[in-house]
Amino acid sequence: MCTTSLCNTQEFFKKVNYCWGKENFVEQCDISKYGLNCYYASDLDNKVEQGCGDLQMEISDRLYAKCSKPLCNTKDLFDKTLFCFNKGKEEFEAKKGIKQCNQKCFVHRHFDGKLEQGCGKCPKNIAKTDCYNCTEKYCNEEKHIDMHCWLNDKEICKTPFTGNCFTERTEDNKIKKGCGHCASSTCNKCYTHRCNNEKDYDYFCRRKSGFDNICKNSSCYIANPEEMDKVAQGCGICPSNSKSADCVNCIERYCNEERLVHKQCWINYKEICKTEYDTPCFTERTLTNQINKGCGKCSSSSTCKQCKDNRCNSEKEFPYFCKSVDGDKECPEPDCFISKDNNQNSFVYDCGKCPQSYSDLSFNDIQCAECRNSPFCNTPKFFEEQLFCWENSNTDKMGMVKGARVCKSKCFVSRDSINGQLLRRALTEMECCHSKADSASLPISYPRKVF
Repeated sequence: MCTTSLCNTQEFFKKVNYCWGKENFVEQCDISKYGLNCYYASDLDNKVEQGCGDLQMEISDRLYAKCSKPLCNTKDLFDKTLFCFNKGKEEFEAKKGIKQCNQKCFVHRHFDGKLEQGCGKCPKNIAKTDCYNCTEKYCNEEKHIDMHCWLNDKEICKTPFTGNCFTERTEDNKIKKGCGHCASSTCNKCYTHRCNNEKDYDYFCRRKSGFDNICKNSSCYIANPEEMDKVAQGCGICPSNSKSADCVNCIERYCNEERLVHKQCWINYKEICKTEYDTPCFTERTLTNQINKGCGKCSSSSTCKQCKDNRCNSEKEFPYFCKSVDGDKECPEPDCFISKDNNQNSFVYDCGKCPQSYSDLSFNDIQCAECRNSPFCNTPKFFEEQLFCWENSNTDKMGMVKGARVCKSKCFVSRDSINGQLLRRALTEMECCHSKADSASLPISYPRKVF
């Protein structure tokens, strides 16, 4: 627009430019003052400033884009403008750039590990894992290039930004550093650039449960003195009052294992025996149903139990053993029984004393024997050795049945002197010692089994 006579000439037109201004008004811009430039600026609250030339100084903290065509400073231009993170090589933190980037954004990890970010192209002959170009707003983040980890005080390795560095105490107590996986319990991982820069690194010894295992020097010890119930492990050296056979020093990582000292097993509740680490302790039920303990393997697998830890055979209670219909069985008491139905040939075995009944059968129809003097004593052989007698019956036509109880002494048969009936049963202890007063019914004893 011009206001003088015949001013709207081609020469006049070349001297002016047009940009969008405040509130979407078109501003006429003096090319001699602003050139062909227009700008578009926006802050975090999306407050927009538009006008001729470059961004005004009082609003220079806002993101802005500029262009060099009439009415080019639109929101569409701003949305398509490239902005980059900016960080000098010697600076510590990156900042969001406010000036548009007309090339590409880059992030560059220099060989000395320092990071540079900005607008421009990566140097030639630089690996993509060390320098990265991109064309999206604030795309030049550190995560796109490798980070460094220390191998020693001078050398480095490279790993993706999502990887890790580590420092590890090796078995010979040396320090190992590097990139990537590390499964050892003495390994410390970290996840930032050149983070594994420790000058001093912990040593490790085995210690009692509940304590950490980090030590300040390489010495470890393990002690198993007789006066203590448990093995003592820790950092440092054996206590001065330790016996040499009961305490051992070592200087490797986690070296103070229990295998370095003798294992202890209980012989009884007060005495112990000593053996090699790989030798077990045992507890067994003897042939006389006593408890025996000691060092070494079980001599019998059925009534004996082994364990591997120091003084592990410390149980106060140990099971008894009986035969059962399901095989050998552990029992809380020493009593075992074996029974047999008078009408069948099969045996029933189990823990405890003879039961009073079996389902629908009366106990009087079952022969049963008890024992408690040794493990698995309720065998068919034991049953066959028991004495059972014929006894009178009020229901059987023959007048007698096989006795269900074990006879402790002898069987007898006698005839009643009045009615002539036979009387059969086992002798009581009194009858074994004395004759009856009535000589006509004097028993005739037979030390024979009846089945």
